[in-house]
Amino acid sequence: MEHPMNGVSCTGDDHPAELKEETLASDLLSVYGMAQPSPVPLTGTETLDAMQLLLDCLRFFKPQIEKALSCANDSHSFNDIIHGVMGGKYHIVPSPHWVMITEVHTFPNHKDYHVFIAAGDMDGIINDGIPQLEAEARKFGCKHISMCGREGWKRVLKPVGWTAPLTVMYKEVQNG
Repeated sequence: MEHPMNGVSCTGDDHPAELKEETLASDLLSVYGMAQPSPVPLTGTETLDAMQLLLDCLRFFKPQIEKALSCANDSHSFNDIIHGVMGGKYHIVPSPHWVMITEVHTFPNHKDYHVFIAAGDMDGIINDGIPQLEAEARKFGCKHISMCGREGWKRVLKPVGWTAPLTVMYKEVQNG
């Protein structure tokens, strides 16, 4: 069976970053038949080739994903993300220049499409990713899109219709 990346890995250190990015972009386009680069929501229930592509995409963005996780008090490990995506709990919305990891939160009165990792090119996420998130939220019957992130996200998302109605606060629990 031919490797979904056509024999070229987008994750190995033996390839320059430009090749890795172009390889990922072209394979997202060819696997999903898209005419232009745009995000494609994937879940862990796709074909084996698509699952390999998911892993390749996660590996490609591993440094950015791990940085986002560290900003979130290490609530998840990178392996937790892999297992969640492959198991269908988390969804990956990829692009050649950014990636978002999402999940559906179900409440008694509605569902939210929650972004808990947004990594890579912020302008691309705002201009290309948010419309994709809105389409996905509708597909899952969600009432809102929510996002956890650093304070700077409030400033850049406000012009595109986002609000911050809640504040999340943390206090570390001391053992003993």
